[in-house]
Amino acid sequence: MVSPYRAKTKIIHQKFNNKKTEFMIGGEFAPDVFRKPITIEICVSSEKGYVYFTKKKKERFLFLLSQTLQHELIHLNQFKNRGCEKFYTHFYNFSKGQSRSSLQKLEYFAMVEEIDAFAHDLAMEICYHYPEVDYKDVLKKINDFDSLDTWKIYRRTFKKARWIHVRNELLRKTYRWLPVVKMQ
Repeated sequence: MVSPYRAKTKIIHQKFNNKKTEFMIGGEFAPDVFRKPITIEICVSSEKGYVYFTKKKKERFLFLLSQTLQHELIHLNQFKNRGCEKFYTHFYNFSKGQSRSSLQKLEYFAMVEEIDAFAHDLAMEICYHYPEVDYKDVLKKINDFDSLDTWKIYRRTFKKARWIHVRNELLRKTYRWLPVVKMQ
């Protein structure tokens, strides 16, 4: 499934803090790797060693796999269009304030490229979890929608930080991605 997209998969067995977690999916784009610069990591509970897929879990797994792959493909295209010198060099303004997140983590989530890719993730989540709701309404009242993991990550990361520029850019780019994602 991921091979045609210049990606490879790795299965990792690990112990999760939450006993209910059976799998997680993450990705990485490595611009210095020519043939397969994208790695998709599928982490499976080492206690079980397998995942029993119900219909709902299978749909969730395929959604997360697709979301992760598309996130990394966005980075691949960003890199292709900008090159090394301009990749991961600019971030939106924020103030750490009383945030408990590290400055490195805040900068990562404030990077232009990450905001663009995470905005696409957020657009996918809106379409996946709330297909019957007008996406403009979701964006207006985004804090009222519990199933948006990307939004939760940003809110948790920037908790007690001044992140209005990052927040506005994330929502603006999500708004731009939504018509494209809705067609998929």
